[in-house]
Amino acid sequence: MNEPSPTPQSLFEILAEELRLLRECRALLEEERHSLAALSVERIYEGAKRKETLALQIRLLEEARKTLCQKLSREYGLRAESSLVQLCRKFPQAERRKLLDLRRQLREQGALISRCHEDNRFLVDSSYHWIQLAINVLRSLGADQRSQRTYNPTGEMSGTYRGRILDRRQI
Repeated sequence: MNEPSPTPQSLFEILAEELRLLRECRALLEEERHSLAALSVERIYEGAKRKETLALQIRLLEEARKTLCQKLSREYGLRAESSLVQLCRKFPQAERRKLLDLRRQLREQGALISRCHEDNRFLVDSSYHWIQLAINVLRSLGADQRSQRTYNPTGEMSGTYRGRILDRRQI
């Protein structure tokens, strides 16, 4: 049985679905920003799972779009690896406008996603910085320095203990 010939409409449907998923991804990234600011580990973890699922769905659509574009390119007498713009030039004017509009919207969503991702990365990096600072403060107080014990194994005071945190696990 012959496979139905590809149509510009099927390409529009794939691109529209990609656009919907990208908008959903951007909304997830905005949610993630609020979760990061609220330090809600559960919400961050839940969002990460949803982002992974979305990323897989987007990859599947990209593969379907590439395959369809190759078929359409061959049907219109172009090389299989022709760009979307080259393919678009072969479509009637109304379809060309629709395709270029979808392409523009996809690029805009991509830019917005990139901006959200950078904002979230800044929040994560800032949190990491503060955690590292807190760890360094604790280290400077001697909490993890075995050579600066407050008590020796016989229970007698040893070393310097002024300003040090007592850690009985190190005895």
